[in-house]
Amino acid sequence: MNKRLIAFLSILSLFLSCPLIPANAVAKAGAKCIKAGSTEVVKDKSYTCVKTGKKLFWSKGIPVKPTPSLSPAGDLIVQEIRSALKALIPVVNINSIDDSLIGELVVEDGINPKNAEATKVLMRKLYVAQPIMNLVKPPVVVLGHSEAFVKSEFSRRCSQDISWVGVGENTMSRYINWALAGCLDTNPTQIIPMPKESIALNHLAGALGSDMGYVAIGLSSNTQNLPGWFVRGLKGVVGEYMTSMGEPKWVTTKNGADQCTKNSLNELSYSYEITKNWCQTSLGQGVSRYMVAKKGLKETLVFINEMQRRGSWSESDFEKFLGMKFDEFERLAKDYIVRESLYP
Repeated sequence: MNKRLIAFLSILSLFLSCPLIPANAVAKAGAKCIKAGSTEVVKDKSYTCVKTGKKLFWSKGIPVKPTPSLSPAGDLIVQEIRSALKALIPVVNINSIDDSLIGELVVEDGINPKNAEATKVLMRKLYVAQPIMNLVKPPVVVLGHSEAFVKSEFSRRCSQDISWVGVGENTMSRYINWALAGCLDTNPTQIIPMPKESIALNHLAGALGSDMGYVAIGLSSNTQNLPGWFVRGLKGVVGEYMTSMGEPKWVTTKNGADQCTKNSLNELSYSYEITKNWCQTSLGQGVSRYMVAKKGLKETLVFINEMQRRGSWSESDFEKFLGMKFDEFERLAKDYIVRESLYP
C-alpha cells in the first residue's frame, strides 16, 4: 500500500478515536471544556473552564445579574426623546463667560475648593440659560456647612423667613435633603448646604438649577393650587436644561423615577408645598421631561404660566395641550421613564 496512504489512514484513525468537543458547545457544570480560564454565561449563570490534573471541566455555575436590554421599539422611544431634548440645547462655550456676569458666590471657610469651582461653572450655565430661567438679576449663591453662616449670609440679602433651617430634616448634617432660594423676584439668593471639606458635586446641580427653575415656571401665590407633580417636575426639568448648557447632550437626572411608576399622577397632584412623597418630585420630573420633549420647553412653560395666572387646572387642560387623553399620556410617559432607567 502506498506509504502516504498508510500515513493518512493512521492519522485519520487517531483523529476519529479522540472525543470531539465542539468549539461552540454550551457550558454545563462538569462538562469538558477547551481552554482553562475561559468563561461562558448560560441562562444567567457564569461558568469558568478550570483545570483539574490534566483534565479541563466547566465549574459550577455562578448566578449573574442579567444585563437589561431594550426591545428595538423601546430603544427608538428613548432615542426619540433624547434627540428631541438635545435639539433644545443651544451651542455655547461656557468657558467664555466672564465671572463678573454670573453673580456672587459666597463660600464658607472649610468648603472643598472643588465644590466652589463646580458652582462657578453652574453659575455660568445659569447665565447662558437666562432666556429660559428669566431671573431679574444674576443670583447670590451661598455655600456653607454651618447653620449660623448660611442664615447670616442669606439674611443680609433677603428678608424672607428661614427659621425652618436647622429644624427636622433641614439640618446641615442632612444637607443632601434640602436647599433653598429666596427673593426670586427682587434679589435671587440661593443657599446650598454642604459638607465640610468633602466633595458633593451632584447636590450642587440639583439645588441651583431646580430652585432657580421656580422663576421660569411662574411661581406665585397660585402655585399651591396646581398639581404638585407638575410644579416640582417641571422646575426640575428647567434645572436639567440649565445643567445641559455647554454639554454634548441633555443631562438627565437619575432620581429613581422608575421606582415611582406605580403611583398615579392623580395621587401626586396635591400642593407642591406638602413634601410627603419623594415620588411627587421624581416621577413628576420624568413625566415633565417627556412632555417637554414632545411639546417643547418654551411651549410647556407658557402652558404652566397660563395655569398660574388662572390658579386652577383640570385634566382637560392637559389633554388640550397634549392632544391626547390624560391617561394615555401618563401611560406613555411612564413607559419612557422605565425604558430610560435602563440606559447609562
